[in-house]
Amino acid sequence: MRTEPLTDWSQDHREQHFHSVIGGGWLRMPPPMLGLLLAALTGRGKPLTREELRPFVRSSVNSSGDWHASCWGDGDERDRADLTELRAAQAATSTRYAAHYGLPPLSTLNDMLTLMIAAGLVHEIPDADGQTRLYPAFPLPGPHEVFPLDDKELSAQQVLRRHLAYGGDSSRIIALFDPTGLRHQEITTSLDRLAHVIDEHSHDARQAVLLLLEGPDFTATTDISEIPPHKVFQLRCDWDTFHTHRIRRGRQGRIAATVPTDGNDST
Repeated sequence: MRTEPLTDWSQDHREQHFHSVIGGGWLRMPPPMLGLLLAALTGRGKPLTREELRPFVRSSVNSSGDWHASCWGDGDERDRADLTELRAAQAATSTRYAAHYGLPPLSTLNDMLTLMIAAGLVHEIPDADGQTRLYPAFPLPGPHEVFPLDDKELSAQQVLRRHLAYGGDSSRIIALFDPTGLRHQEITTSLDRLAHVIDEHSHDARQAVLLLLEGPDFTATTDISEIPPHKVFQLRCDWDTFHTHRIRRGRQGRIAATVPTDGNDST
């Protein structure tokens, strides 16, 4: 796909880029250094040369940040059987991605960067002095837009994108239960009401509730995928499961909100 280089290096655009790397699934892509390098490209608020990027690609076995060093990490850890198997799978996947652009299997950091440029994730542009600088694509495409992902990875990436799009709205709905206070077991609501709470459309409220229902801690009294936006339903939370599934696993953290005394979300 055709992409454009980042030209507005404002803090807002740099944060958007970083958010796209983290929330867009790039840290899942092999080799592991690929996502880290994408995140590092805006670290100094200007396009960098390969020489200036050396500190960002250093490792315990590549202390100088040599672009001809391996893109697959530490030598001592390669003896671990579980890591060896994982690296073999990652190498096979990255080989498929490289072949998509007519490139050989990835061996060095330079190979990895060549693939990123071929995929349109990075633009290499000479400056006024003829020195080549690296610009990240903006907006940054998702992995599914530039690489031939298999079905398993496509599914994982879709989940990540849904969490990125609706995770915040789901958190605001959870807040209606006030987990640090009264801990209501149930609220009576509708998608229209929830849309008002999250300041979005009823479609967004539906997706946010469906995201909650993917976990084992929330249930609803009707099929949320089919219910009309005005239809009232009950959304329920199992707090023991919530604590294990979200808080203990660090997915949700502390959530506090004021809940109407009748347990409903109407104001």
